[in-house]
Amino acid sequence: MPAPIPRPEKKARPVRIQPPQLPAALPEADLQARLLQADADDEPLEDCLLLGETAEDFYKTEVRCCRFQGCRLSGRLDRCYFRDAIFDTCDLSNADFSGCTFRRVVFQNCKMLGVKLPEARLEQVRFAGCHLRFANLSLCVLKSVGFEGCNLDGAVLQEMRLEGAFWKDCQLTGASLFRTPLDGQDLTSDEITGIQVSLPELKGAVVTPFQACELAGLLGLIVKSQ
Repeated sequence: MPAPIPRPEKKARPVRIQPPQLPAALPEADLQARLLQADADDEPLEDCLLLGETAEDFYKTEVRCCRFQGCRLSGRLDRCYFRDAIFDTCDLSNADFSGCTFRRVVFQNCKMLGVKLPEARLEQVRFAGCHLRFANLSLCVLKSVGFEGCNLDGAVLQEMRLEGAFWKDCQLTGASLFRTPLDGQDLTSDEITGIQVSLPELKGAVVTPFQACELAGLLGLIVKSQ
């Protein structure tokens, strides 16, 4: 009997993420005052530096070329549009960004426990060192999005459409990925213990031999050595 032909190694698709395009210098501004002005004038909130500001419950606001440093955003912020923005060391826990659009946005070292992003569209977005435990990203569209060194334990990542995404050194313990196709996704550097997933979603995912054995157990297979 001829030896079986080895299958080519599956490689993750490269993802390129464009950084936000911000002016070299931004004037410091009062977030609440600028939000009220933007709402009254029906104009975007743009070109400002926001340091340690707090805001909640703004709706359908367009935010462009802004840097949020140490800010706290909470409540309902749904249907907003964020373009060319940086969120640095911000607290966005439990904020509701349902249906928002993010283009060329960076979240770095942010606290985002239980943040809600269902049906959001993320394009050219990077999450770095963020705490996203129990976050809800169901039904999101991810186009050129990266998660690096993030904690997504218990996150709801169901029915996402991945049009270029990567996960590096992330915690995904207990995350739910039902109906999110993982074809071409490299999970080898991530902790995926107890993820909730079924066989169709796993087709084409790149994992280590140890992860493969663990996933087999989740799918009801019994793996034993001869």
